[in-house]
Amino acid sequence: MTTLSEVAVRPSGWESSPESERFPVSLLGHVMPKIYVLVSEVFALPAGADTGAIIKSMTTGLKVALASFPVLCGCLEMDATTGQMWVTKKRESAAALHLKYMPGGEFPSYAELEQKDFPASLLAAHQILPSAVTAKQLHSPLGDNNDEGISIAAFQLNFIKDGLIVGVAIHHSVSDGPGCDGFLTTWAENSALALCGLPSVVKDVTFDLLNSPLNTAKPLPKQIAKIKDAYPVLKNSGGPMQPPPPGFVLPNLVPQMWHFPKSKTEALKTKASSTDGSWISTYDAVMAMVWSSATRARMDLFKPAPESTTLLVHAVDTRSTWSPPLSPSFLGVGTAPASCKPLSIQDIIDPANLPLVAASVRSSIKQITPDYLTGLLEWIAGQDDRRYLEISLNSFLGMDFGGSSWQSMRAYETHNFGFGFPSALRWPCPMFDGFVFVYPSRANTKAAAADEGIEVCICLEEGCHQRLMADSVLLEYAQPRGV
Repeated sequence: MTTLSEVAVRPSGWESSPESERFPVSLLGHVMPKIYVLVSEVFALPAGADTGAIIKSMTTGLKVALASFPVLCGCLEMDATTGQMWVTKKRESAAALHLKYMPGGEFPSYAELEQKDFPASLLAAHQILPSAVTAKQLHSPLGDNNDEGISIAAFQLNFIKDGLIVGVAIHHSVSDGPGCDGFLTTWAENSALALCGLPSVVKDVTFDLLNSPLNTAKPLPKQIAKIKDAYPVLKNSGGPMQPPPPGFVLPNLVPQMWHFPKSKTEALKTKASSTDGSWISTYDAVMAMVWSSATRARMDLFKPAPESTTLLVHAVDTRSTWSPPLSPSFLGVGTAPASCKPLSIQDIIDPANLPLVAASVRSSIKQITPDYLTGLLEWIAGQDDRRYLEISLNSFLGMDFGGSSWQSMRAYETHNFGFGFPSALRWPCPMFDGFVFVYPSRANTKAAAADEGIEVCICLEEGCHQRLMADSVLLEYAQPRGV
């Protein structure tokens, strides 16, 4: 039988905090999708684990973490005429910690999840996170928002048979996936200390956004005109998204986990390398294979002209791009959209052209330099109306493709809440289309197989998914998981 409760958690020392605070939203935060970043981590618990002690210690740890990251107790607000966003927090503001018990058959047991390698499709977001972050209407540029703003974050502890799933939701305007890592590490460290009866360690992780490389002043009109068309990866759509046509029925979407074994990734990298010896990374090779294979799988649905062009836009973590690098504990949007040069569809789907596709991925990453990023930020800062800023990508029921990498997240190294590291890190059941998540490798986890390599989650329309499952080129290097 499922039981659910909620606890309001305030930062430790909240009584002495300012009566009200206002936090800026970064320029990159203004172009992120108006959704929550959803994070789930799956842990094994021993039989007879003291859930009361775990809840107590994790609540204590959360209080300390919120003291280091007070923005997570705030609400997101938006100017209805300019789209400018910010976060407000009051002294008594609290974050919601939901507690859910699902020990029966209403949710898979830890053993069932482990047996299938923790597929994202079984981690239903609406079951492991509150409905406010999975179903609520998010910020609308039309101005019809909740007068009290939108909560920045929500947390949920889900106790299943022999396991625990920690669910975290943080608004994408405030952070990306890797940006949640420092907060989760702080929460885990202090929860582990509390479980052992040791005092908390409050770290100063203050990040001065307004005086950081991620902020820039509005450029002069001459510079605005100069860079007007320099960053086609971003666009100002000028108005809200058009509603779907009458009678439109959203097709079934499938998030499928795939595994590229360690023994196959080197061969894939060799296959994807150019004959001129230009270097590519394993990530480039994997992303190229996924983009090529998924595009083949989508041909029958969209029937594009083979000579027409399409592109890949993927999130590149810029935290180490800056000099000096941004702090690893920085909570915020530190990823920038990198766009591959448009390629013809016939070139993308031809297996012989994998080196061309991989080189395009590598080139898109190489362009993300401090100078490029500064210009990108100037482009955003030069927009008087930011309500309709977005990444220029037609991947949802379109032929473009999107991707995001969480490989820099240290879940398997630093997220120990006192009862071991997580067995899996996932975005729970992402209902996207034309998108891929690249996860940190589980190769160094306790139960990892000797050939554990790279895990990805490819999100496609159901028919396209079925065709991808039979793609012989992809199957040479990767296998589906959780089927």
